[in-house]
Amino acid sequence: MLIISTAAPPNGPATQKGGTVNMPFDIPNADATKMDAIFWIETVQQSDGSTFLQLQYTQTVILNFLNIDWPHISVATLVKQ
Repeated sequence: MLIISTAAPPNGPATQKGGTVNMPFDIPNADATKMDAIFWIETVQQSDGSTFLQLQYTQTVILNFLNIDWPHISVATLVKQ
């Protein structure tokens, strides 16, 4: 399992985002101020006994629109084909 998190400094400039980098156009329109994510790999056993790996993740990005923080949540499962 890999857990990551980053946030803008509380009193830093708008372009300083820790590990989150915004395109200049996005900062005044939908500023990404915080991001948290968890990634993990699972071994799945099928009914016939065979197994395969899958990567699952959840991520939450806080976007600031007009001084209102909105969460943008993504959850996914990826399986190698």
